[in-house]
Amino acid sequence: MKKYILLLLILLLSLIIFSYTSFVSLVLFQKREKLICMQLLFPQKVKEGESFNINVYCENCGSEDLEVFTEITIIKEDVMHRSISNIYLLKPSQRFEYSSNFSLLEGEYLIVARCIDKEIFKEFNSTIKVEKVYYPIYPIKPPSFVPSGIPIVKKYFYSIEVEYPKSLNVSQGDIIVFYIKLKNVGDLLTNLTLNFTNEIDLKLLFPKIIYKLSTNETAIFSVQANISYDKIGKYYPKFCIVNNEYSSCYTIEFIVSKSEIAERVEKLINLYENAIRNVSFEVSILEKGGKNVTKIIELLNNASFYLLLAKNLYKNYLFEDSLKNIEKAKEFLSLSIYEISLLYLVTEKVPTEKIYYAIPFDFIFKIVFLVLLIILIIFAVKRIREYLKYREIFEFRLRRLKL
Repeated sequence: MKKYILLLLILLLSLIIFSYTSFVSLVLFQKREKLICMQLLFPQKVKEGESFNINVYCENCGSEDLEVFTEITIIKEDVMHRSISNIYLLKPSQRFEYSSNFSLLEGEYLIVARCIDKEIFKEFNSTIKVEKVYYPIYPIKPPSFVPSGIPIVKKYFYSIEVEYPKSLNVSQGDIIVFYIKLKNVGDLLTNLTLNFTNEIDLKLLFPKIIYKLSTNETAIFSVQANISYDKIGKYYPKFCIVNNEYSSCYTIEFIVSKSEIAERVEKLINLYENAIRNVSFEVSILEKGGKNVTKIIELLNNASFYLLLAKNLYKNYLFEDSLKNIEKAKEFLSLSIYEISLLYLVTEKVPTEKIYYAIPFDFIFKIVFLVLLIILIIFAVKRIREYLKYREIFEFRLRRLKL
């Protein structure tokens, strides 16, 4: 009888431990996540020159605190307007509204609104139409014709349209990254690379060679400039786009000032703000062309975040800390330019996503516990059977002895 009571106590204790461990494992392995919800409000149609507001609402829908800033970008071909809020802390269920005022020329614009945290971001895209108010003008076009009998001879030529920063304001000791964009408007070009003159230490980062650039195709070179401490004043280094059949050189103006940290920080912030704006425009073009730019947008968001931190630190006269955040922004910007160059150079493939499965610790623990409990019960039952068997034998022998 005592054995049965002991077995029942063991089972009862096991159930209590099982319930407690299930509760503990639920608490320990409960998933905490960051989640942003957002809403974008703006008028669907406005008139040219009319002032209007774009409102973005960012809400913390997760279970962890967020350090968020809001970014509103308006894009139309080569026109870009951007507005960025300060960084603000959002606790779970808190909401923040950011409003920015714009006035645009006639046309249809793409609106890109983002709520950006260090680790995640939420994006919403839409369009707005700006109507032009004008009196109709009827231009008279001269007739366009080719006299009969004159053969049309097609010309074959090599020509590249080049976009690059014409002038850069830098300080002694700066290390900056910028890109040079090429568009082939002539015949096929192969094995293109860059050569530099020696006025400023310029280094080609990637790609080292563009092996093929067909007509109307675009590619970019990423370049790093190292400004030594002995430079001061204006310098005009040249870069040349060359291959076996083609060569074309261009000049960049570098305005180098003394390395006073406050002025240096301000120049770097302005430099990378313009760079991020230009790269964002390139990303919008790639996105319209059907390219997968999710990774690039994430890198640009990180660059914008650290640059905004640097800007706030600069306003508080914390120049050394500001420089550290500028360096982080430069790293993310450089990576984004690298990713863009890959999209321009190769045909986009379907990305292979890695699927990470969460380890179900709670489920595994329950299975292990149940197996151990079953083994314990089997062992207890076996011992009870052995006890009953020996007891029966003992009682049988005892009865024989009495007889």
